[in-house]
Amino acid sequence: MKEIETKIIDINEGEVREKLVKIGAKKAGKFFYRRYVFFLTDKKEIDEFVRIRTDGKKTTITYKYREGSGLRNTEEVETEAGDFKKSAEIFEKALKIKPVYQENKVEKWLYKNAEIDIIYWPLIKPILEIEGKSVNEVIKTKEKLNIKGMDIGNKNLEFTFKYYNQAGKDNGDLYFKKQR
Repeated sequence: MKEIETKIIDINEGEVREKLVKIGAKKAGKFFYRRYVFFLTDKKEIDEFVRIRTDGKKTTITYKYREGSGLRNTEEVETEAGDFKKSAEIFEKALKIKPVYQENKVEKWLYKNAEIDIIYWPLIKPILEIEGKSVNEVIKTKEKLNIKGMDIGNKNLEFTFKYYNQAGKDNGDLYFKKQR
């Protein structure tokens, strides 16, 4: 399955919320995610990993393969899992890769068939992510919102940390560092 999304950085959270309400988007909730990420390649132009993520109620295992930054460039396969820590332990033993542990918060909104997230990572400004079932749906939702900021397409988290000069500072590199 292809994941179809775009990200916008340098956003004004208040403006985003006002516009979401104005277009009739419905707030779906706030989530605190914990995740283990197993990076499967060291190639800079390819982003390939397995992610185990939980919000405390639901745990998922996701495989992602991303090459480039287009809206439709990410292959994604996801399923629900049982125990968060045990799932990570299985992958660590099977892949012989140490995972990177990450935490973030997400404010989720729904508009028509699109999911719009305001994503909060440590050390950087919030990111707006718009995901839909088609490129047209993502583009129309983005145009309807007309949010000021920089559209970075579907670039990975490492790009955003570097943009905010957090790569390699303090623990900023821990959010995307590939450890083998």
